[in-house]
Amino acid sequence: MVTRIVDGNNANRLMLLEAEDGGELVIARNSDGEIGFSVGVPIISRFPGFSPSILASFVAGTTATQSGTTVTVTATAHGIVGSTARNGWRIYWPGSPSIAAGWYQGFAWVDANTITFTNPTSQTVASESMNGGAAFVSQVTLSTLTLPGGSMGPNGRITVRYIRSGDNTAGNKISRLLFAGSTMASNGGTTSGNITAQMTIVNRSVSQQLATNSYDSSGSSSFSASTWDSSVDRSVAFTMQVSNASQWLAIDYLELEVVNK
Repeated sequence: MVTRIVDGNNANRLMLLEAEDGGELVIARNSDGEIGFSVGVPIISRFPGFSPSILASFVAGTTATQSGTTVTVTATAHGIVGSTARNGWRIYWPGSPSIAAGWYQGFAWVDANTITFTNPTSQTVASESMNGGAAFVSQVTLSTLTLPGGSMGPNGRITVRYIRSGDNTAGNKISRLLFAGSTMASNGGTTSGNITAQMTIVNRSVSQQLATNSYDSSGSSSFSASTWDSSVDRSVAFTMQVSNASQWLAIDYLELEVVNK
């Protein structure tokens, strides 16, 4: 019995189908073509809509102006990496009166106090305060998908692997894996700005899960347990958060692996 990744318009769902011989086929829809594999062999897929992304707290008093589609952000010592290496990435804007909170394309590093990004809505905006004048330290969803019921089977797993970068100052720079809206695993490296990591949720049974995390060969110090019924559709989300002003966190690479057992 063989399963495959197939094209489809619904790119944010992993589909569970039944084969002609009564077995199960785990099918991931994406836009990259078809890849065959055997049941029990991991499906590795991108999160829908993911592209390398930056979350920054900026600082209290950060302001923004806009001319056409270009937004110019003035944030004294914003702390984001001091080069153009990540130009073109997405960046999260915490929101201001005329520019809605959300992910925006076209990040560009200008100098230690200035960055720009692209707002698809063209407008003219005079200087206005970001996030009510406060640094932004809230949790933000980077990407989410729907995992169809039965995708993990009674004893399978899902694993998120990622590469992140960020500043090396003290204060948590947190990545989280949420299942059915609840945090199951998190990684909060402080002064370790640049790491590779993974977070895994395993089914001990259809309705019992166990989760843990690790990074750069460092094991988890804790486990998280839940009792969600994985035979029904569940959301899977990856989130980001920084703790202090002038901190930043970037996710350079992100993948989801699903094993049905």
